[in-house]
Amino acid sequence: MADPVAIDTLAALVGADYVSTDPAALASANIDGVVPNVIVRPGDNDQVAATLAWANDQGLAVIPRGAGTALDLGEPPRRADLILSLDRLDQVLEYEPADLTCTVQAGTSLGTLQGVLGKHGQWLPLDPARGAAHTLGGIIATGVSGPQRLGFGTPRDRVIGLRIAQADGMLYRGGAKVVKNVAGYDLPKLLVGSLGTLGIVVEATFKLLPLPRAWTSVAITYPDLTTAGRLVGQVLTSALTPVALCILDSGGLQPLLTRVAGVAPDRAEAVVLARFGGIPQAVERQLNELLALATAGVDPAFRRTNELAQVIPSDAELWAAAADLPADLTVEGAVRLKVAVIPTRVAEAMLALQDVARSHSLAVGQIAHAGAGVIYSTFHGADEGEAHLAQAAMAARAAITTLGGTTVVEDAPLAVKTQVGVWGPTRNDFRLMRALKGQFDPKGTLNPGRFVGGI
Repeated sequence: MADPVAIDTLAALVGADYVSTDPAALASANIDGVVPNVIVRPGDNDQVAATLAWANDQGLAVIPRGAGTALDLGEPPRRADLILSLDRLDQVLEYEPADLTCTVQAGTSLGTLQGVLGKHGQWLPLDPARGAAHTLGGIIATGVSGPQRLGFGTPRDRVIGLRIAQADGMLYRGGAKVVKNVAGYDLPKLLVGSLGTLGIVVEATFKLLPLPRAWTSVAITYPDLTTAGRLVGQVLTSALTPVALCILDSGGLQPLLTRVAGVAPDRAEAVVLARFGGIPQAVERQLNELLALATAGVDPAFRRTNELAQVIPSDAELWAAAADLPADLTVEGAVRLKVAVIPTRVAEAMLALQDVARSHSLAVGQIAHAGAGVIYSTFHGADEGEAHLAQAAMAARAAITTLGGTTVVEDAPLAVKTQVGVWGPTRNDFRLMRALKGQFDPKGTLNPGRFVGGI
């Protein structure tokens, strides 16, 4: 595709300085070994639309890219003719502090936006791993969230309007720029988590929140995951409202301690992390209620020899590390799984995944966003090679299926992805997903083959 005529056409659309066929740049933009032919960096919405329309007409495959922090997510693309980068679309377009809303271009980083909002005592309450570097368009496309989704929700809960470039180059709006919206089919929610397969987000409007006046966290050490899971169940059925509630096993704790020393004993088998935010008096009251729950029913011998709970009032560093932990746990040759189960089965699922690791002679590290029922589990250390890792991943998926959960392979060597399948078996709603893909992108231009069922 990277013939002189095509390059000249793209240069006419976006400017010659923003079209690259440099071999080093293309090699660094490869996705699971699939190397693009050209990288295009449009400077506004119309250039995005024009580039898409041309590529769609030429029958080319387009891979949208923000900061590139989540390009490994998904199946290997069938083709990657053109990388369409949104890095030049990086402006905060509208911000109304009184309305608690803002509109940004898709290439704006979360860190940049939080800096603007923080001057007015507000924030966008999203905390994915490596959050500051993520672009808002990338966060919407992947639907990524962090440990504070329990209190503040996911990108789907914060988006109220989008401007989208469709595969054929049409630009349209979905939703509104106000928090209240009309009833009907919610296109912005449909685009969140679709991995850029239905359209490319060029602008997004979010509903914001005031920054809490006080934050406090606590780390609670337990002798086993079962006891930790029992506390989580008690918290979720109580009047307590933590914004984050996590369980770490011993393998997950060690990388956290490299960044935040002294949070818990090095040899802890299970640690519960909880965070409260809001009015200082309410935060203190909830903390005290949690501590009363946490100390009840624990083996007295364990309590005598361990500091059960540690309060952490200055906790920003802790939660940045906790959010990053899934990425920190992933080393070369590792397999990172994202598991979803009902919250009451989180500890049971973590134990099942430990059993899988043990039976395959692998190390495992885990952090569960326990209140949401999400577990990030990373397996590594297979001297037998990638086939052995694939067997472990398949065993893990089978174990989670018996618990009524689902498993996504978030990061893994290509051979593991190919053998195991990133998304797992398709569900009953796959026919609807395929129909939507056919309606929004009938030629299969956008991210072909990367999403569920190869759409």
